[in-house]
Amino acid sequence: MADFNVPPGQTLDTSQVEMPPAPPPQPQPQPQSPTDLETNATPPPPGIDPGAMQAANDFRAASAGGWKFSPTKMDALIKELEGHLGEYLEGINPSVEKTSQVNAPGDENASAQLANSNNASAGRFQAFHKGSTSYLKSYIDTLNQIKSAYTHQDSAALDAVRKLGIEKSA
Repeated sequence: MADFNVPPGQTLDTSQVEMPPAPPPQPQPQPQSPTDLETNATPPPPGIDPGAMQAANDFRAASAGGWKFSPTKMDALIKELEGHLGEYLEGINPSVEKTSQVNAPGDENASAQLANSNNASAGRFQAFHKGSTSYLKSYIDTLNQIKSAYTHQDSAALDAVRKLGIEKSA
């Protein structure tokens, strides 16, 4: 091995240093499309609707605690949740779609890795976003069922909502 200790005021003569040959160029990985990505999202078991189950659990807990139905408060809650659904979830769908359409900014390995990492992350976020949207829609639908059952004094429908998820999760 060569000694590179050069005294002050002198320069290193690199013509005497043997450099190993450069490695052959490697093919650059290409960015993956979102359809090629694994999202690692675990869907709920068949027959289980998490949003509906949570709304039913909330309803059972409120009913057991002496909760009284108020059509105006229920309408306000449903309207607020629908606003969140439209503004925060469905409203950002175009942006969510674009996040997974990143191409490598350059033609080197680091650019391809950047694009692949971004697109993989975006795929996971898309799965999360889709699940969140589905959950909230289902929760709102169940609140609408509760509201309808109370409005029409349908005790069978209320009992069905109270039982929602109990048989399936048991």
